[in-house]
Amino acid sequence: MLMNPDALDRGMARIQWTKELLDRAGFQELAYSDFLESVQHVLKSIKNLDEDVYTLLANFQDPELSNSIVVHLRFVTSAYLKVKEDDYLPFILEVWPTMHQYCANCVEAMGQECEDLMITALAKALGISLEVVYLDASAQVDTFSTIRFDQKDENMEEWCVGPENPICLLYRPGHYDIAYKTTEQTASKE
Repeated sequence: MLMNPDALDRGMARIQWTKELLDRAGFQELAYSDFLESVQHVLKSIKNLDEDVYTLLANFQDPELSNSIVVHLRFVTSAYLKVKEDDYLPFILEVWPTMHQYCANCVEAMGQECEDLMITALAKALGISLEVVYLDASAQVDTFSTIRFDQKDENMEEWCVGPENPICLLYRPGHYDIAYKTTEQTASKE
């Protein structure tokens, strides 16, 4: 996405669209507007190349800014689950009687583990293809498994980030890191 201006433009438009999604799901603008602005600020700084890579990294490592981004993404996930409740309610009914309770306690609350259901909803809401890598530290040899989240929302015309080049996340208990794939050719040159 960083190296693809068209994907970045689609991503910025999709983030702007999240305002409509949040409104439709019953979120008050006062509750989400600052978080939305934080995400838009970071995307605009990438697009305009106002910042060098180190400043961008520092922004992502700033707890206030990075937490604002996380909160906005949690709200978007919650809103998508609420709007598409009929599609997702069967997956939570054993534990949670309503989607609103599930979202309030599991999705919107900071410090809660992000489950596959939430990743699916976020990927569909934003039109991004995700690949999550899970490391298995219990094995004798370092092993890993991956899960792809490539289901585009049926109302979306095109991907922001498609399945041919998914965003890769490395899962560590309680946390996801962005992982960057390298080709063997790139790796051998380093």
